[in-house]
Amino acid sequence: MQKFYLTSLTQAIKEQKMAPMMSELEAIVPDLTYQYTNFLIDTPLLELKVRPLHAFQASLIRDALIKLNLGAGEKYILPTLEIPRAHISNI
Repeated sequence: MQKFYLTSLTQAIKEQKMAPMMSELEAIVPDLTYQYTNFLIDTPLLELKVRPLHAFQASLIRDALIKLNLGAGEKYILPTLEIPRAHISNI
């Protein structure tokens, strides 16, 4: 079952083209172990589940900012969902 789950996640990442954003976020925050207060990201499978989620959320916010045509230095409020602050500060 775990192999099926891993294959499904990997395929979804490819189909949704999340790999570039995942790489960008991983360069900013390479260790996700302590990103959440209620559990540790301490296995490769958990990391594979969390990284695409963060990439999806960050890409939604980035796309919204582009569509709103907000310039650098402007103030705005973002619904951050569960994106770690380290990622938000680099969007």
